[in-house]
Amino acid sequence: MIDQVLPDAEVRPLETENVYIATIEPKQTDNVLKFIRNQLPSSKTLDHLKQIRKTNEPGEKVVKLDIILCQESAISYEDLEQLIQKFDLTKVLKPRIHGVPLYPPLTRNQFEIWKMAWPTTFREDTTRHPEVSDSEKETIMGHMRYTWELTKEIASKGEVPSVATIVDPKTQTVLATSHDTRNSTRHTLNHAVMNCVEAVAKREREAFEKRQHAQPVTESDSALPPSPTCGEKRKEHPPSCDSSSNEGPHKKLALDLQPLQDQDPQQDKETDGNEDDEFRPKKAYLCTGYDVYLTHEPCVMCSMALVHSRVGRVFYTIPMKASGGLGSVHKIHSHPNLNHHFFTYRHVGYEEATAADTEEGNWKGDKGAIDLENENVDC
Repeated sequence: MIDQVLPDAEVRPLETENVYIATIEPKQTDNVLKFIRNQLPSSKTLDHLKQIRKTNEPGEKVVKLDIILCQESAISYEDLEQLIQKFDLTKVLKPRIHGVPLYPPLTRNQFEIWKMAWPTTFREDTTRHPEVSDSEKETIMGHMRYTWELTKEIASKGEVPSVATIVDPKTQTVLATSHDTRNSTRHTLNHAVMNCVEAVAKREREAFEKRQHAQPVTESDSALPPSPTCGEKRKEHPPSCDSSSNEGPHKKLALDLQPLQDQDPQQDKETDGNEDDEFRPKKAYLCTGYDVYLTHEPCVMCSMALVHSRVGRVFYTIPMKASGGLGSVHKIHSHPNLNHHFFTYRHVGYEEATAADTEEGNWKGDKGAIDLENENVDC
């Protein structure tokens, strides 16, 4: 089973704030709304709530309405009563305090529960959580099986049995697979995710260098004079080296660094027959849109590396309760203050992980149980 790791805002329970409400008859609605609009403090924090709800006492056939007057924090009860008396509405409005949803619902489940407290507006965003089809689940499980299979050999060699695989979801091509090498390299930063991102970078560099060496140098190219220095350019065209100029060298740099999603995706499909053509340095970010498969939930450092790499989705099996950055401790993939977010999923009940204690983050390799959680090992 694949469970999506949802942002905190989408799984939080109902929280309420107090407002003043009153029960009125439908014919009084216009006068009361005018009083609210002109005399009572307004707040945009109530925009997700419907101002009026129908209410019927048991056994009554007459329809009555509950209407929100204002927030309790905006005015004291005594001041509210004085305003009601001033505008001769004492027989119409009998204010009382009522709790209403503090936040707008983001999911269908929240909406169904929260509307019991007070009617809210809700428009379901179908792009927020795209469905994973059954056929895609088979592909995902295949990549996870491949990733988990590597842990057996790694653990027998004394390494931390944490493995990462990066896949291009468009072609289902495995671009890189790496494991944790902190034990063998004696380097604290060599986590599986960091090594895997570096492996993709290395592959792209090698492919780029291969294409560079394959390009013939024409006679006209070799005859070109050396490029003038910045000082020489300034003499001929003073604005060209000024960083404040719109026509200076920084203009082209800004164009070259546009994110991939702002470019035509068909540009990356141009090939010349070289199998490494998809690893062209056209992307502003290294792993834009790629899928990442992990045996263990990544730490904060690795989670931020995935954010900076602009990955599309992350799948992991073992949660790390003390250090996890994608669900257990933090949810970096959906942090509202970051400029990139990606979907994160956890495999629950994965058959290849039966040797793992999913509560403690253990993996029983050939050398016995390796307790990643209790040994304070980040992944």
